Amino acid sequence: MARSNIVRLREDPDAAPPSAVIIDVEFKVVDKARRTSVTMLWTVMAVAVAALLGLLAPPLFRRARGLGALSCSPLMGELSGRAAD
Repeated sequence: MARSNIVRLREDPDAAPPSAVIIDVEFKVVDKARRTSVTMLWTVMAVAVAALLGLLAPPLFRRARGLGALSCSPLMGELSGRAAD
């Protein structure tokens, strides 16, 4: 693996005017291995959720279709007080 060269920054004392607001922040270098493992974890979780939805969808559709058929049945009409056609 090739190492990146360090770039030294040059400071210019006259760069910022005296009235300028300087933001002082600490930077954190994110390790590539950690970033890769987090990405892999999110990918595995996404695939697991997609598989779970794929396995649960057909039974839910069957149940919804069964409830729809039950609400259109003549027995349901008699129970609700409607006359069957």
